[in-house]
Amino acid sequence: LFPYTTLFRSHTEKLYEIISKQSGGKIIVDSSRTPVRLLAISQSKKLKVFPIFIIRDPRGIVNSYINKDIRLYGKKKHSVIMHVLKWGIKSLLSLNGMRSFNTTNKIYLSYSYFTNNSARALDILGKCLNLKFEYMEENGRVSLYQELGGHVISGNRLRFTTGKIPIIEDLKWKSQLKWRYKILVSLTSVPLLKYILTRYRYRFNCNLNTEGAKL
Repeated sequence: LFPYTTLFRSHTEKLYEIISKQSGGKIIVDSSRTPVRLLAISQSKKLKVFPIFIIRDPRGIVNSYINKDIRLYGKKKHSVIMHVLKWGIKSLLSLNGMRSFNTTNKIYLSYSYFTNNSARALDILGKCLNLKFEYMEENGRVSLYQELGGHVISGNRLRFTTGKIPIIEDLKWKSQLKWRYKILVSLTSVPLLKYILTRYRYRFNCNLNTEGAKL
């Protein structure tokens, strides 16, 4: 994979450079979930990278995969076991990619913890990056303000949303995922999930200071 990651890294560096020049921003948020990209940019000497590893319940992820399969009508569908394997492999590769960074600037964070403690997480992240997140807290719930839709190459179209955006944990899997799938996913993913949550549920490490940074 080394030649591939080297080429991928150089292309990614060029892409980030163009985005930075066009937008005037010094910080680029890359929300991709590909372990190879993480591994590639970890080798970059041009980029100052701050990786964030979000740990999500595999039942929610498998439910998203199943819904995606439904939308891809007429195309090959994957079994629930394959989806669980995909989650496990990507998680292990991502953890390996996180460890490959020779920096203390990284965050491991449970998706559930973030959605239920958004204000604290945003405040800490803001201090790490010297940014000010505009948000409102009402009845224990946080809504983040987003003025611009930003640039999204691929992914959830809702990332184009602007204005007041509530941070709410997505628990659709509880009602959408069939009970037999819930049991199957739980049994096959619990050991790895427990290991990840025990070690990385909430870990902020940062001494990065990007003075004057702009998203």
